[in-house]
Amino acid sequence: MTELELSAMIYLMTNEQFRIWPLFHGMSHRELVRRFPLLAAIRGDNADEECESLRSKFGVAFSKTEQAISVPVAQRFHHVAVSNDISDDNVKDVDPSELETIYNDLTKETSKNRRGAASDRLRHYSESKSIWKHDISWDIILYLISSKDNSDIKDGLYVLEYMIRTAGKVDNVELKSVKDLISARFGAQLVKLSYPTNDRRIPFNSFIILKEITEGDTLTNYVMEALKFAMSEIENDNDYTRYVQVLVSYLENLSKERIKNLCDVMYELSSRDDKTGERAKELHDRFIRLT
Repeated sequence: MTELELSAMIYLMTNEQFRIWPLFHGMSHRELVRRFPLLAAIRGDNADEECESLRSKFGVAFSKTEQAISVPVAQRFHHVAVSNDISDDNVKDVDPSELETIYNDLTKETSKNRRGAASDRLRHYSESKSIWKHDISWDIILYLISSKDNSDIKDGLYVLEYMIRTAGKVDNVELKSVKDLISARFGAQLVKLSYPTNDRRIPFNSFIILKEITEGDTLTNYVMEALKFAMSEIENDNDYTRYVQVLVSYLENLSKERIKNLCDVMYELSSRDDKTGERAKELHDRFIRLT
């Protein structure tokens, strides 16, 4: 049960933007990360700390949350699409020479600090500038998401996501143009990045971008293939649960007819006498409750 609760917490924090304040009982943060590496970014407090101290920290956190919720949702959560009717005159062009410098700092043998500064500038420009107008921007993104370094991949996905968000502040035509370019240039790589490997967990941002740029039926077909892959290839139950949560949450929002088709697929797979069959039976029971 605690493993299921942990998986639910990860899903809520990753996909629903829930704010959770963990208290570590009987273990340190280091011990937690050793057992569950995916939780490395989560910070909390020791459950043995004085109640008054914890109450004070909670008060500060609650105050910050009250201020945050006064901001429109689309501005708070960068993965939520910005309304297309927003006009933002602050979205300006960027000097191409700046992008050339960023590209050189990222691709040449430069210091770690200089490379980090280049990544920071790129992320900043993607949040406020129309960088999609320049070919060098697409070269930078191609370099980043083709990298074997997970931090490079995350930077590339971040920039793509903010390209969509920033273009949405301009107008519908610009937004469609950016989505079409992302789909044409990086669609196949985004699908590939969404599949887990031994050295990389699923980048949820990759799936988020796919949802933005892919037609419904095409995305559903992709999700089904990804789900079947996860059911047969991921051995560890915890890794499997974390991976399929985002896919299943998408599938559960389909039409009743689509969900009935899912039930049929899972029923057929459930006849297999292996882990895939067990997982298919669980998903069949889950989907059947929605029909």
